Amino acid sequence: MTTIDITPRGYSVEGGAERIAAATEAFNEQTAVVANAATSFFDTHGSEIGWHLKDTNDKDAAEDFEEVMAAIKQRREAQEELLRAVAGVPACTR
Repeated sequence: MTTIDITPRGYSVEGGAERIAAATEAFNEQTAVVANAATSFFDTHGSEIGWHLKDTNDKDAAEDFEEVMAAIKQRREAQEELLRAVAGVPACTR
């Protein structure tokens, strides 16, 4: 039987695991920053953008806009569920 090691190479160098952990944490933090900024932007300007897209009849842009708005809604729901889980509150049923 042949065994293939698929461990990322970075783990095999000195300090690699710590470097990967730090980079992963930094990446996750920046992902949250982008998500929070996008959410804030669309909370502030989403209605205006939505109306503008309807006026222009740009169906592709309108579909993309709706996809972003749906993703923001799903993120809010996931965030709410995380907070409920941390607080020990029963899951929200919708």
